[in-house]
Amino acid sequence: MWLPQLSATCLAVAGCLAMPVAFAAEAVPSASEAMAEARKGRQVWRSFPGFQARVVATRNGERQEFDLVVLSNGDIKTTGTTEGDWAWVKSALDSVIGHRFAESEETANNGFLYVDGDEAASPQGRLIRSTDPMEKSQWRVRGDVLTEVHRISEKTHLRIGVSEVWRTPDGFHLPRSFSVVTWDRGTGAIQKVRNVHQTWERLGSFDLPRTWRVSEDKPGNDSHAMELEFSDLRLTGTPVSVSRTESKSTP
Repeated sequence: MWLPQLSATCLAVAGCLAMPVAFAAEAVPSASEAMAEARKGRQVWRSFPGFQARVVATRNGERQEFDLVVLSNGDIKTTGTTEGDWAWVKSALDSVIGHRFAESEETANNGFLYVDGDEAASPQGRLIRSTDPMEKSQWRVRGDVLTEVHRISEKTHLRIGVSEVWRTPDGFHLPRSFSVVTWDRGTGAIQKVRNVHQTWERLGSFDLPRTWRVSEDKPGNDSHAMELEFSDLRLTGTPVSVSRTESKSTP
């Protein structure tokens, strides 16, 4: 049987094609590098002029309306109806607004290590601890997102788990969906579960809060539903310190 003669070049190419290809292993960032990426990924309001909004706050059917002014330094002022349970409203506003001004001190620290025995791949990233023996918190990072925060005290363990973030046009992120679970370290009993969902609205070069919704559950059928809805958003004032941030949500 006649076979066409193959050139040496063709044989060489065929041999190369048949050889297994070795790819370089993807570099794994150190724990400190991973935490630094998470710090850089957060959107923090810089050169922020402040904003105003009309806010409707609802908790278990009880509705309150008021005008909100957030100054360029993050100070919060409210006018209008504030009857009823105001403590939860103040706490929610402090959290939503305050986190946009706060640089994360914990992720600014360079002393981090991966937790031994947690080498297995996790959708949330490997567990990270601080090299500071006084720091009891732990974290997980995926890409540039801090996906888990563990606050561990003598009696309780609080875990924040991020399932979705809101991406700004320049690639930074804001919280969108996350849970907060607190349990007793001694008994393992869950003390409180919070599921939080937030949306944001682009105004100029800033992403401002549009909605904040929370469902909260405690033992004994103690459940609450809370919402802040921001409308008539407008930027005001003169900037003091530019946000790094249409925005889209990503897991």
